[in-house]
Amino acid sequence: MNYKAAGGTNQDRLIISSADAEHDRYLVEQSFEYDLLLTEEDMKKRFGKYGWGQDED
Repeated sequence: MNYKAAGGTNQDRLIISSADAEHDRYLVEQSFEYDLLLTEEDMKKRFGKYGWGQDED
């Protein structure tokens, strides 16, 4: 992976190869194939220590 300056700003954008993009697409599509969707409660249990669900009233 390479980083490239974005037009004179202090922001960078990630430049990835087409093979990297294809691999990422495969991983995303594979996750839907197995129907691995989590409920809001599941997300709180798994990611609560990272702040998931802590912004709720």
